[in-house]
Amino acid sequence: MAATNHEMTGVSRTTDRIEMESGNSIPRKNTPGPQRDGRNSRCACCIIPKISGTIAHYERLLHEAEHDLAHVNSDEREHMIPLADESRRPMHFPVVTAAIIAANAAVFLLELMNGDAFVNQWSVVPADIVAGRHLITILTAMFMHASWSHIIGNMVFFWAFGPQIEDAMNRWRYAAFYLAGGLVAMLAQVAADPGSTVPNLGASGAIAAVMGAFLVTYPRDQIRTVLFFGFFYRITFMPAALLIGLWFLIQLFSLGVIADTQSGGVAYLAHIGGIVFGAVTGRLFEDPRRISSELDRF
Repeated sequence: MAATNHEMTGVSRTTDRIEMESGNSIPRKNTPGPQRDGRNSRCACCIIPKISGTIAHYERLLHEAEHDLAHVNSDEREHMIPLADESRRPMHFPVVTAAIIAANAAVFLLELMNGDAFVNQWSVVPADIVAGRHLITILTAMFMHASWSHIIGNMVFFWAFGPQIEDAMNRWRYAAFYLAGGLVAMLAQVAADPGSTVPNLGASGAIAAVMGAFLVTYPRDQIRTVLFFGFFYRITFMPAALLIGLWFLIQLFSLGVIADTQSGGVAYLAHIGGIVFGAVTGRLFEDPRRISSELDRF
């Protein structure tokens, strides 16, 4: 799960690769194609340069995809992926959690359709926020993502922890808590580098707030988790306190490692701000009636 800064490795190639990623044809603008002139045959000297150009275009796209995959593996891929809480099931269907996931998916489709112009317009630029401009982007950036791996990873984390916290609060309190956590996380990232002109986007800060609330509400719950060991993986069960605690330590360590990075990357301070907000305020948003009903059930 990673809130990212808008860089060449993430969204900036979105425009060139929208149709490729969505399963459609390669963009026409760089793809040389044969021109029909009404004849049934064509000389090899005309065909070979066009085929060579097409092959070169596909090779360039493959090289870019390999570069992105290497970046995700080194910087963004989580070594622990929570799947579900095995200790309890929500008493109510998580309407708000599902709606937030749907909203994130819809916005990501808009990103794919509209490209960099849309991303730049609605992402958070810290320098603009400090200057009092484009404040609405603090909200809109919470529903945007830099890549398929970014949004899928975030939504998997969110679905693992969100339904239980929505159940402990009520729908309205949970929605307010989610938005407040995302706002605090974004502001933490802005405060970390107020002069930055690199666009920031991602739901990770708000999701980290949900994880913080889960940490203080259900610390002993067993979370079904996928652990990666290089190319191997194992599905196991981990206490929520251990899983979230390790994830938090990774954010702290990563923040120190990239402190001198100038070009952006994973917005670790947004993660830290979100989880601290959730751990401190999560219990305040709980609905006492929901908690008492759950205690009676157990």
